[in-house]
Amino acid sequence: MAEDDDIAAVLRMVTSNKSAMQKLTELEGPQTENSSSTSTEESKKDLSSLPPHLKAMIMGFVDEKTRNKTLRVPKHLLLPPFEFIKNTKNESKLSYLTREDLEKLDTQGFVVKDGFLKDAALLQAIRDEVEQMKETGGLKLAGMNQGQEQWRDKTIRGDLHAWVNDIDRISLQLPNLGLLLRKMDAIRLEMNEVCGFDSPKCQTQVACYPGEGARYVRHLDAFIGGANRRITVLFYLNANWKK
Repeated sequence: MAEDDDIAAVLRMVTSNKSAMQKLTELEGPQTENSSSTSTEESKKDLSSLPPHLKAMIMGFVDEKTRNKTLRVPKHLLLPPFEFIKNTKNESKLSYLTREDLEKLDTQGFVVKDGFLKDAALLQAIRDEVEQMKETGGLKLAGMNQGQEQWRDKTIRGDLHAWVNDIDRISLQLPNLGLLLRKMDAIRLEMNEVCGFDSPKCQTQVACYPGEGARYVRHLDAFIGGANRRITVLFYLNANWKK
């Protein structure tokens, strides 16, 4: 199936879903007849012409196979990749990462580090602290966008989360989680020292997907001119997690 056919199929699925159309109309706001017609014609040609929140809404109503085919982001909106091996200066100071890890970041864009925390008792203690956050209301339903533009929809993003950027404060309240956050941030600091990554800060959140189909549809964390998030580190606390 051609790309235009994929996009047309997605739009047909959305327009045939009354709930989806109602939500899209609410998010788009009032439009004149001409502008609405023009917008629809443009969308049939290129899904990327839609604002990110509308694109996320559409992606929430289609199956994963179709979603992966149609969510194509123009290259000019993507941040340029950082070349880790090319910029490596102090390879002897690598601790959390290896040269092979840096090569994988350059070639495939990600690396998996098994056994990042080997202490089973520590892992359980961190899980207990996160459960404590959830039970005491410290994790809230996540939303998209910020301020008055923020919106929530469990069919698009259904995780409970909390920002934990202040590692010093978190360490006083939840010392085991604080230890994990410091070790994760040490990866960023190591990249700065060894590869000249030049990352001045990090943003960290704890997230819990409570089941019953909770998900976060495929998305990008950063665009040119946006928050400029350059690398993402994920640590899975699930017991016996495999994939």
